[in-house]
Amino acid sequence: MSGPRTGSPNPDLVVEHIVPLPHFTGTEPCHNRPDPFFHDTYRQDQPEVRAALWECRHCPLAPVCLVWALANPILAREGIWGATTPRQRKALRTKVIARVGAANVDDTYRAAYATAVTKLHPQGQ
Repeated sequence: MSGPRTGSPNPDLVVEHIVPLPHFTGTEPCHNRPDPFFHDTYRQDQPEVRAALWECRHCPLAPVCLVWALANPILAREGIWGATTPRQRKALRTKVIARVGAANVDDTYRAAYATAVTKLHPQGQ
């Protein structure tokens, strides 16, 4: 099981940041109770995994969090991020590479992140 989600990645890991970590408000279920989002296995038939996925799916940060987790596979190696399991994120990364090509992945994640943030914070609201 990985450590608790504190709103910032492990500072001991050095990676190129394609997109920034989402700004957590402190009200997100994963921020207040991180343990339910980290498990030894992530089988979807596990009630605790289903519960974490459900909570995450209903969080307004889920789309932004998902793009961050896809763009940062080392930092998001474990845990439920953006309503996905580690296995699901690996499959999504593979699909993105197949669709846009490895050379365009970073730009794709940057664009997806910008879109997700814009939907989270529409202009004028």
